[in-house]
Amino acid sequence: MRAILTLSFLLIGFFLHLPLFSQVSVAGPLNPPNTNRARTGMIDWRSLRGDKNYSRAVLLFRAGQYAKAAAAYEKACDESYAAACTNLGFMYRFGQGVRRNYVCAAKLYQQGCNGGNALGCTNLGLV
Repeated sequence: MRAILTLSFLLIGFFLHLPLFSQVSVAGPLNPPNTNRARTGMIDWRSLRGDKNYSRAVLLFRAGQYAKAAAAYEKACDESYAAACTNLGFMYRFGQGVRRNYVCAAKLYQQGCNGGNALGCTNLGLV
């Protein structure tokens, strides 16, 4: 009986798209680091320095301008934007727009992981 109730709870949660377990909040493009939401309920836009460079880099990467995208990702990474570090590490790992360098990729993945980007941690384990 207990197994049936557990299974029905999981199925209902899945179909209603309700989170069944609490998730740890990580920094990323949709949840930027160093926001001031707790005090004011709004984002402190001064803390999003890397967001402009990150958005530009994503657009350049999608357009196939890898060298320019790498430069924009590097600027955003220097401004402690964890997702930019992870994406730049990806570019170094596969040699897109930059010379292939696994050591540099691992350092960038570590920097992204330390900034709270889960994909950076995953990719660090794969390098």
